[in-house]
Amino acid sequence: MLEYSSFCYMQNQKTGCTFVESFLREFSSEPLLAYNKHAVAERRDPAKFYFINVREPLELYRSLYAYGLDGKGTVFLRLRRMGHEALYANGKAGFSQWLRFVLAPANAPLLSDAYLPAFAAHTGLMTWRFYRLAALGFENAAPTLSSRQAVNQYVKEHFFMNAVLKQESLREDLSHVVQNQLSRQVKSVPEALAWIGETPRINVSESITQAQEVPVEADVKAMLFSKERALYRNFYADAEGFAQWRASKAD
Repeated sequence: MLEYSSFCYMQNQKTGCTFVESFLREFSSEPLLAYNKHAVAERRDPAKFYFINVREPLELYRSLYAYGLDGKGTVFLRLRRMGHEALYANGKAGFSQWLRFVLAPANAPLLSDAYLPAFAAHTGLMTWRFYRLAALGFENAAPTLSSRQAVNQYVKEHFFMNAVLKQESLREDLSHVVQNQLSRQVKSVPEALAWIGETPRINVSESITQAQEVPVEADVKAMLFSKERALYRNFYADAEGFAQWRASKAD
């Protein structure tokens, strides 16, 4: 989280947040008041502009797996420490098996201490990561939210983001924010837009291209759609296969 006097950026992991952080450090006309990467906000200031990134869940899991193939990332380090490094032994071909493992509710605490099996039974890691940042108090409330409906209701009442930037269109979305909500908070809009358009992506996994080539088993993809349906429904309703899957399920 990067907090400034009139705006605050919430850093959702593996969604392009390092790119946005670098941009803000370079171009914000306001001094940085507080920095705590991936931290949640303890309160909402109605006078501030809040924004965050999101990423298509399957590609986010692919990126997380690829990051592990490169020996990086909190999830990889936790799984290795707890004796599950073999999940990465098959390289890019092991992605579907790894995804099945991390989607299993019983394995939720291996991914994060606060991500509990009862909650993971109906909500995936990527949705949990997003809402813990985007809905005030979500991480503390999550153990009491016993269904997707309860999660949806809580988020409806506590969601406080003013803008959500998609990783897939990050340059365009960030440029839009710079020209609108943050036009007075950047040192130079033209220079900021040039930086956004010209600066290479940051912190890209060396293995991501290979991981993207691996197909996902049909039952694993159905499990993914089920557990990450909130992100798909709200941001990626046109993702391949999701509309067909959703038509066969009750929300």
